[in-house]
Amino acid sequence: MEYFIGGTGVLLRGYAKEELQVVDVVSRLVRSANQAHVLGLRSVVLVPSDKDCGGTAEKVTPLLPEGTIVMDPFGDENSDVLNVGLDILRLLGLKRGLIMSNKAVAYLTPRNLAKMHEAFVRGALVAGLAVRDDKVSPAEDDMYQGVLQGRVTNTFALWERSVLCAVGDFDSKIGVEEIAPLTRLAQKHGRPFIAPIIPAGESGLDVSEHRLAQHQRIMTTKMQRQLAEAERAGGTFELIESMILPGYPK
Repeated sequence: MEYFIGGTGVLLRGYAKEELQVVDVVSRLVRSANQAHVLGLRSVVLVPSDKDCGGTAEKVTPLLPEGTIVMDPFGDENSDVLNVGLDILRLLGLKRGLIMSNKAVAYLTPRNLAKMHEAFVRGALVAGLAVRDDKVSPAEDDMYQGVLQGRVTNTFALWERSVLCAVGDFDSKIGVEEIAPLTRLAQKHGRPFIAPIIPAGESGLDVSEHRLAQHQRIMTTKMQRQLAEAERAGGTFELIESMILPGYPK
């Protein structure tokens, strides 16, 4: 476990559209980075400058654990910004990138990390934790069901950085940036490589009041956008699901 932890970095994102949101966004970023630090993981905090009101990066920097890197890159917050983070992981010599939403920090536990890293021993190139919106039933939770069917989400996903880079990293402009690289990896490798992970314990998502309406809007359109993105990349949901490692989800 120590070997895997030492080769993994965490990518965190956060921005405040308005000044009054800065305190909440900073608090959430600090909480996530602190939890990662406790587990021995180094974090890169990404503040999309195109979205932020301008004060988040400056205010969060002095509050973060030692060794945390803060960047405020331009570009799409779901693709361009994450690609900057992946480049930083490369410069740090880290093999894997854990991309995590601050609303999913309760899932960042030793047991969940162990389950995800075990999947890489079994041949995974990406492992996605099937996090849950506990305000809806599992059957109605499209994100949860999608992860179980191989459509991992960067709400909580561990990627092999070099193979992600080899298929062009992220390039979606409709907020489902995971789907195109999953499709390209399927086309390139032609063998199962996706590990949907059942969380060790149901923690639920902690959605900020500032983002509640946005979260609900994103969830109601997620499957349609994933389908459009798979088609753009020349794939299908069925192709992605066929790439699930034997024995998974588990």
